[in-house]
Order: sequence, then C-alpha cells, then structure tokens
Amino acid sequence: MFILFLPGSFRRSSDYLWLGTCLADNGDYYFVDYPLSSTVAKLNSEHFDSDALLQVRREFIYGSSSQPNSRLGITYEESIVGTFLAQVRQRHGFHLSERDILLQTLVVGHSQGAGHAAVMAIDFELCGVLLIAGPADSYQQFPSEWTRMKVTTPSSRLRMFIHAEDRHARMCLHHATMLGLKRIDVLTSSTSLEDILFSQVVIDTRPLPPLKSHDCLTLDPEMRDDLNGLYLSGLIGHYQAHLKSVNSKLELSRVDSLPAPSL
Repeated sequence: MFILFLPGSFRRSSDYLWLGTCLADNGDYYFVDYPLSSTVAKLNSEHFDSDALLQVRREFIYGSSSQPNSRLGITYEESIVGTFLAQVRQRHGFHLSERDILLQTLVVGHSQGAGHAAVMAIDFELCGVLLIAGPADSYQQFPSEWTRMKVTTPSSRLRMFIHAEDRHARMCLHHATMLGLKRIDVLTSSTSLEDILFSQVVIDTRPLPPLKSHDCLTLDPEMRDDLNGLYLSGLIGHYQAHLKSVNSKLELSRVDSLPAPSL
C-alpha cells in the first residue's frame, strides 16, 4: 500500500517530522509539497469573483491545464497527482497505471491537504483517506458546495480527525456530513484505541498547548500518551487488511477464470 501525505498551507512535509516518520514506519511513504505557498481561500479571492474553491483545488491536484479558465499556472509535473505518480513509478516501475496506483493509496491530508484529499476521494476510488483538521472550505461565510458531490471512494474508507477547540471544527463537521461520514465519536483522555479505530469522525477533546488545536493528530505525542501513534498504525493496518482482501479476491477470480486443464 502506498501512503501519500499532503501538508497544510504554508507548510512543507519536512515540517511534520513525527507524523512523516510514523507514516513511513507503517507503509510505502510519499509526500508532495505544493508549487504555490498560499491558502486555497486566498487564491480563490485573488483570481476569482465567486466560489471557485473546487477549481483551485483541482488545479493543485491535476495541474492548471485540467481546468477551463485556469488561473494558477501549475503544470501537471508540479501537480499533486503528477508528482505522486512519477514518484511511485520511479520506485516501482513505469508499467503501473494511474488507476492501479490510486486503488492502492491511502491519502493523508492536513488542513489544506485534507481538502485536496477529499477532492481526490470524490474523483477517484482510493484505498483510503484520512482528513486531519479539514476540509473547512467556505465562501463569504457559507460552506462551499463541492463536498455535496458524489464521492467515488466509498464513505466507509473515509476518516476525519479534528480537535474540538479548532476554530474550523464546526465547518469540518459540516463537510464530513456532506461527504457521507456518519459515525462520530469523541476522544477523551480515558478513551481506548478500540473506541475510535472504526469511527468515521474522531473529535479530540484532550488538552493541547495554546494555538495547537489545528495540528491535533500531527503533533509529536512525546509529552502525552502514545494514542496518536497507535491510532495511525491501527488505521493503516485496517486499510492494509482491506487491500490484501481485495487482492486475494482478484487473484481467486483470476484463477477461477482460467480454462480447466484437459484430461
């Protein structure tokens, strides 16, 4: 299974030392840093006079040439999908198709990256998606409409992790509902891993340092319990088991379709 991490605004993947190490320890890890350092909302306001947040995100994901009336000048080679596919093929072979790669990919996104991951889940069938502190897209104080679109990745493979004190938490919960996430559980200091591992939305209420609520699951838990690491490892293991089951069924189907040996 491939694990793709997408960072938040004004951040690079190297800023997430603990999270990157945790993801790399549990799978075939990749990351993409964006060619533009800005927020999706700011780019929308600078280049469009309406809610074009979905277009801005798709220019980041697929390159500007993928969108009519494109404004950002992002090449396919700089885009999230273009960069990620090139990385995987460089490591595993250029015979792998886009669909083959994405079906085996868990996309983990933080903040801006969570919104990109959600759009990818709408457009493709992915192995899984973990949305951390996002998406929280709004235009003129109203929720953006794009999360109402049909999601190609089954909602059972989508997860969201937010902190109750994050100022974007309510908007994130709105978008979680629009994406079809229904099972919501609250994480407290006494919650066990088993209580949240299969939750679609986890709302963390554990105390965090001031102004750190938006970083929640990305934080190094050195001074806290190790539930963050256990949760990530358990969730990745769940998706790996799903992928193994799918591959086993495909192999059985392939064997069953072979012609019977002649006697």
